[in-house]
Amino acid sequence: MEVLRLVERYCSRGDAVVDLGAQPFVVSCALKAMGYDVTAIDAEPEPYMPIAERCGVKVVKRDLERERLDIRGADCAVFTEVIEHLHYYVPQVLSEINKSLKLGET
Repeated sequence: MEVLRLVERYCSRGDAVVDLGAQPFVVSCALKAMGYDVTAIDAEPEPYMPIAERCGVKVVKRDLERERLDIRGADCAVFTEVIEHLHYYVPQVLSEINKSLKLGET
């Protein structure tokens, strides 16, 4: 619930939200229901794809440690319950997440 409250606080309805390490897609589905344009990213989305499909959430299969994210223009990123599963590439993954976000206003 706290993740949903934070997204609601920092993003506007309709904004593009990238949900990283998203399976089982519960948060992705909740964000979609709240009116966000959600793209869920996961290394192994297959077991939970029926959930994402029922919610209308776009899913991209990516291994955050081994592949470029190749997402641009997101307004917000959700990155919870993931960092402890990364092995050695935390700075690289965080850099890719940063590249996925729109540039802030100065």
